[in-house]
Amino acid sequence: MLDGTKVEVGSFNYFQSAVEENDDIAVIIQDEATGASFESAFNNMWNDGEAFKDYGL
Repeated sequence: MLDGTKVEVGSFNYFQSAVEENDDIAVIIQDEATGASFESAFNNMWNDGEAFKDYGL
């Protein structure tokens, strides 16, 4: 979440090729409830030491 209200999702990589060659996409959602939902899902995955193990890569 960028600022408590905006979430950026998609496959866009910030390189010139993303603009000129690839089919990358970026979607910015500006909605506090959606932002909170994304943040909650991210935090659940980040803090889940069982399903998302650190393999030391």
